[in-house]
Amino acid sequence: MSAEVLFLRKQLAFYRERQISPRRLTAAARFSLLLWSRFFQNPTWGEERVAAALSVKLGILVSPRTVRAYWPQDVDPMGRRRISSQHWRSFVRNHAQAIVATDFLVAITAGFRELYVLVVMEIGSRRILHL
Repeated sequence: MSAEVLFLRKQLAFYRERQISPRRLTAAARFSLLLWSRFFQNPTWGEERVAAALSVKLGILVSPRTVRAYWPQDVDPMGRRRISSQHWRSFVRNHAQAIVATDFLVAITAGFRELYVLVVMEIGSRRILHL
């Protein structure tokens, strides 16, 4: 990420120094940005954030729709576009230490009284935090 920021700052300083106004990108420039994005671009960024970063940092005005046209398509074997590159099982496994599950239930006792139960459990250790 720091290499990307350094590159963009150098390019912006070059443009300001030579007083070059922003202009439309050529097809070759778009292709090179696509290739560089594979190495430096944060995969969690969406089209809107990339378009805003290009506008603010480089003065290149593009719409999120234009960014989406050059966005890599992540397609599953069934031909459907995936929203996330991480499956739910992988997400839970990677973030289990930070996830807390809660459940609220009503139990009927042997004396036919209602007992309200709130359970808070830490997913990573499967430890009951509150009962």
